[in-house]
Amino acid sequence: MNAESTVLTPAEWKNYNFRLSNTANSIRHSLSNFEPSEAEFRAIYDLRSAFEENHAFVGSSSPNQMRVRMEAQKQLNASSSCRIKGAVP
Repeated sequence: MNAESTVLTPAEWKNYNFRLSNTANSIRHSLSNFEPSEAEFRAIYDLRSAFEENHAFVGSSSPNQMRVRMEAQKQLNASSSCRIKGAVP
């Protein structure tokens, strides 16, 4: 646990991560030619954040773990695309 997470409320901590985390920066970089609204960005951030929590790289992965991660990545990409297009509320 870091100092910020002990000083901030849970809502403030979530907002801090939304703005400054590696996940948020990665999304900004990958969407550099697209300017999502804050609502679209938050929806994509929530999806990517959940994906990274559930499918983080931890050392060596078995072929089955890699297959599961790749399938989850495909689902993430499809869900993100739907969020961007406004097809999913």
